[in-house]
Amino acid sequence: MTLYPNDAAIKARLSAVQVVAMTTWAEARAEMIEGEIAVGCVIRNRVLRQQRFGDTWQKVCLAKWQFSCWIPQGGEANYRMLMARCESSLAGTLPWPAQALWIAEGIISGAIEDRVA
Repeated sequence: MTLYPNDAAIKARLSAVQVVAMTTWAEARAEMIEGEIAVGCVIRNRVLRQQRFGDTWQKVCLAKWQFSCWIPQGGEANYRMLMARCESSLAGTLPWPAQALWIAEGIISGAIEDRVA
């Protein structure tokens, strides 16, 4: 299993909203909206426990072995699909997944209440 070309550069360019959106999208895109929201709530709960998981949305989402979509060992096909989507969205050739962005904005702002605590 190898890293996607430009893996680190792609991850470094993602904003907080983008990284949360793409994590919820890649981890739960086959689920109903509540599944994506649940992933977002898990991310927020980890951000709130900074000493354990990291002190930013990006650190929490991208920490190795926290969300399998960001590493090839967690499932190479899903990882490659996520990285390709991020690369294309950053380049402006594909839109960001709208529902995932809406969820990420709601998670980060607190407009979406916790469903997994």
